[in-house]
Amino acid sequence: MTKTYRNLMAILVVLLVPSALLATPMMVEDIKTDWFFLGDFHTYDYASSIDFFNDTPDGIFGGVKIGTADRYLNELSWDHSLPTGFTVPPYEVTRAKLWIDAWRVDENDNLVSVEGLYDLGTLNSHWFDNTTFDLLDAGIAWDVWNDGALGFTITAGERMLRIDKAILMMDYDEPVIPEPATLALFGLGLLGTGIVRRLRK
Repeated sequence: MTKTYRNLMAILVVLLVPSALLATPMMVEDIKTDWFFLGDFHTYDYASSIDFFNDTPDGIFGGVKIGTADRYLNELSWDHSLPTGFTVPPYEVTRAKLWIDAWRVDENDNLVSVEGLYDLGTLNSHWFDNTTFDLLDAGIAWDVWNDGALGFTITAGERMLRIDKAILMMDYDEPVIPEPATLALFGLGLLGTGIVRRLRK
């Protein structure tokens, strides 16, 4: 009976572990304003921070493993929300960066792209395996910013790495909407200019 029980448990582990590894990753987004980024000592107007999890966001078993090995997904895709009502123009993006916190990166062509259209480059292998991409240097067309979110994908080039967090940080100028009093004064100025010209004739 004990041997049969052990055999059944072994079969269950073999069947369930691969499906757990290939499970759809969980992503939890946190929106921040006036957010200070230690990487460049700059305070950004807006930041969208996404934590990746395989099961639950408990802070213990965080991160999503991807890789070229059969038991892992080959890529990870996610979206960062943009500010409500944000469109370019009239808004203007003045600074934008994507920071990715990964683990066990070996710089083996782990490619990062935006909206499947623009390649940002590969993840870097530093002591903390953190990589920052400058989105304005990537030549992203402005209309890509107008869908309410920016989509990113990491395609794995090594057997296994873990993605823990991604943060989209941006500064932007909002459109200036003239106040009614300013518009009225401008209109009176134009009217006065027209009257003066007519009187001179």
